[in-house]
Amino acid sequence: MTKKSAHAEFESNFRLFVNKHYNRRFGARFVRRGAACQEFVRFQSDIEKDSLMDKELVVAVWNGVGDNTRISRMDFTITGTDTIEITAAPDSLLMTDLASCTYRLPIALCVEPREAILNVAGCTIPDWTDAYTAAGLMQGQRMIVAKAISQPMQVPASCKMVFEGYVEKKEAGSGKGSVTMHISCITGQI
Repeated sequence: MTKKSAHAEFESNFRLFVNKHYNRRFGARFVRRGAACQEFVRFQSDIEKDSLMDKELVVAVWNGVGDNTRISRMDFTITGTDTIEITAAPDSLLMTDLASCTYRLPIALCVEPREAILNVAGCTIPDWTDAYTAAGLMQGQRMIVAKAISQPMQVPASCKMVFEGYVEKKEAGSGKGSVTMHISCITGQI
């Protein structure tokens, strides 16, 4: 066995061990009913300009390659009653995951999640690590997540509001890092 292959095997085994160990202790815990972020549900999207006022408290959540959850802060502007333009760096994880998806990438904008999620959104974590596990490790206990209403993903259960939607792969071909998010559902606390 060469030195490179031994190193690659060690790295692979290390990743498996870390994911297994930390996911068991700090991985996301699902709540089936009564999530705070789903006290109200609106399917007819009419985004209000003031619902996303403080951009520092909004994070984007999506499932990346390998079904790991990704969390990141991004710049956005409301472009219509049911669309939001998200601006990310062309080499960001969102653009990488969008390039590797087949048709649509489910994504959610979470308003005022827990502080641990805001901290993870500002950090660079390895792409093989689940963001909810990293947030759970940061706060010392598991993150509580809920199944999204309209998309196949999980969202933080303690958010004030969640804008669920998707980004289409064909709309990301410009290379500028700007994509349009189509809102399919809005949930939140009363």
